[in-house]
Amino acid sequence: MTFKPMFLAASLLAAAVSSAGAQTDNPVSGSGPSLGGSVAPFGVPAGGFSGLAGTAGSLSSASGGLRVTNPGTGGSVVVPANVAQSIGGVLSGNPSPAQVATATEAFGGTPAAAALVSALAAMGANPTPGTVTAAIQAYNAAVQALPAGGSPSPGLLAARSVLAGFSR
Repeated sequence: MTFKPMFLAASLLAAAVSSAGAQTDNPVSGSGPSLGGSVAPFGVPAGGFSGLAGTAGSLSSASGGLRVTNPGTGGSVVVPANVAQSIGGVLSGNPSPAQVATATEAFGGTPAAAALVSALAAMGANPTPGTVTAAIQAYNAAVQALPAGGSPSPGLLAARSVLAGFSR
């Protein structure tokens, strides 16, 4: 068996095991849109995992507000430039302490938000199905940590936008 089919088989198995829980865009505890718990084998964006570097660069250089979709309302929200830049820095895999602090606050300022920042930095440093899956699960935990009935912040929606390209 060559590496590619073996990787696909492992990805399919991981997807089947970890997607037994939440499905894409289903509310989690009424707090907002969650993502599926795994990387879909054919859900990797056209740029592949290497496309993540371009996404990080685009966010890092955002000079105005960045508009992202809010699936909970069907509309969109504007992510402030400093938040977009911080998320881009986190996705670079080597964020500064200021970027970590800004992203953590933008994700809700909770321990779950800090875990999401760590997971996104790990994904940025080494984008693999495992690190992407961990980031998706950390995103879902950050959404679950929102107060009941709370809406995801523009920062969380920006993280969701990045992660949605890797999930089903």
